[in-house]
Amino acid sequence: MIELDGQLFDGQTTRSRAASLRVWTDETVRIAVAGSEQTLQLPDLEIPARLANTPRRIRLPDGAIFETPDNDGADALLAAQGRTRRHWLHRLESRWDLVLASAVFVLGFGAAFVVWGVPALARVAAFAVPAETSAWLGEGALEVLDRTLEPSALSDARREALRARLDEVTAAAPDAGDYAFRLVFRGGGDFGANALALPSGQIVLTDELVALADADEELIAVLAHEVGHVVHRHALRQAIQSSTLVIAIVLVTGDLSATSGSVALLPTLLAEARFSQEFEREADAYAVRTLDRAGIDEAHFARILRRMDEDPDEGFASFFSTHPNTDERIRLLERGESGEDAAPRQSLK
Repeated sequence: MIELDGQLFDGQTTRSRAASLRVWTDETVRIAVAGSEQTLQLPDLEIPARLANTPRRIRLPDGAIFETPDNDGADALLAAQGRTRRHWLHRLESRWDLVLASAVFVLGFGAAFVVWGVPALARVAAFAVPAETSAWLGEGALEVLDRTLEPSALSDARREALRARLDEVTAAAPDAGDYAFRLVFRGGGDFGANALALPSGQIVLTDELVALADADEELIAVLAHEVGHVVHRHALRQAIQSSTLVIAIVLVTGDLSATSGSVALLPTLLAEARFSQEFEREADAYAVRTLDRAGIDEAHFARILRRMDEDPDEGFASFFSTHPNTDERIRLLERGESGEDAAPRQSLK
């Protein structure tokens, strides 16, 4: 005799009752529940194949369901019916070599998606963002920055002179005509001597960086670098990459509330974005190309990079924490290898 304990569902409601199922050698099946008993024949039962350790739901002729966690007992019923083949998923999960191979494949695919897939998707998405959305995100990011930055102490005349130099940069910069660039001045505070490009085309320049430069050409080099970030949409790509990872987690966990939260945090992500070394090299190459077109010696770029690297202010350490090593950047500039759009050019020496 085969005996299984479980729950009986009537097939009409979600209510269940404790029941037992017994099968005799003559294939008679008796299901006992709440003092009553139902008699069936073994071939009348629809017994599903085993799938991991999920409870088995045995369907009765009248539509009722007998559910049992006793998978070994249910397998014995299948054997009594002459069905010994296991579900293909159960056969797969019983093979540890296949389970291990599947786990390695899933982990490898996930890592490849994060390393290559997410950046590729972010690039496509960033260049599809309308100008109005970029402007809104840029304003939101500037509001976040203004919680930390201070008002600029530069004179109006100095600001206008530097804005005119930015116009020189954008006039010489490739593909810059598609953006409405605007130079915004702030006191750096803890941010120190720094510059930051927002997706709207606004470039934040701190008083400390202006004071650090020995010549306006050095500031032009920094502005050209920041213009490169805007043209290549690095801030948007960085924010979208971060958000895409959040969305991927949402798809796995089903926590939809995290999606709206990540969208709401986009301005903050843009304000706090630290570009990858790949992005920085791409912006370096763009800056050198722009300086060449403007007839400015890229040695100015090397000088300001070196000076920023040597300054003990914390803001500089923060600025360089995600940038390529300064010596490496200068060597690449000398060899004309800063990025994909770099070309051979005069030495910095």
